[in-house]
Amino acid sequence: MEMDCRKMSFPDASFDVLLDKGTVDSMTAASNTREENAAALVNEFARVLRPGGRCFVFSSYGPDEEKDMMTLLQAPDCELRCRVIDFAPYEYPDQSYSYVYTLEKLATAEKGDAGPGEAVLEAEDT
Repeated sequence: MEMDCRKMSFPDASFDVLLDKGTVDSMTAASNTREENAAALVNEFARVLRPGGRCFVFSSYGPDEEKDMMTLLQAPDCELRCRVIDFAPYEYPDQSYSYVYTLEKLATAEKGDAGPGEAVLEAEDT
């Protein structure tokens, strides 16, 4: 199966869980298309998630870095959280943190509701 993740052919509310490792980072790498690509991605994520469903985005970009992921990953009818993990994958030895962004489709979301949900930054419990 092959398709553009900014315009998926799946019906609305098809998934309980979505996982991303690298697509969001890659699609938001170029500053001239960053906001446009991020908006298309998260709107599609929100569309194909069932109410109460979650999309997990694993990223090497923190919320206060060049790409403000907490702004880029805002979606209508969703709550966004970021968990800072005090561990970096082996492929990035100079990086001390990884980030998991969780986009949760609000269970009360109705078609046509507008506006993003709450955005929360969480630190890893140590």
